[in-house]
Amino acid sequence: MLRVPLLANGHIDGETHARNPEKSTVRRFWPREANRLGYVTRNAARWQLISAQLKDIDELIAWFEDCAFIVGAQVSLSEPHRGTMPFLVADIRVD
Repeated sequence: MLRVPLLANGHIDGETHARNPEKSTVRRFWPREANRLGYVTRNAARWQLISAQLKDIDELIAWFEDCAFIVGAQVSLSEPHRGTMPFLVADIRVD
């Protein structure tokens, strides 16, 4: 589950994100693993999901290229140990 500012075209609003990066968060949950909470950040090439659960250690959960988040669309996330996986955008809500 991502909490990020979106533009009308479904892409992440990089300017809004840069002004308030603490509001861009992630909660990764798998059936047989503990939830992982963290934040969304941007490097030069991609968006990254970073876990902030370990004391003083941030860990890369996954990354993705710039893509549109539109209900019913597929997005691909890459994880270090699982490779690239497709996900379906199931819902978008406005805060």
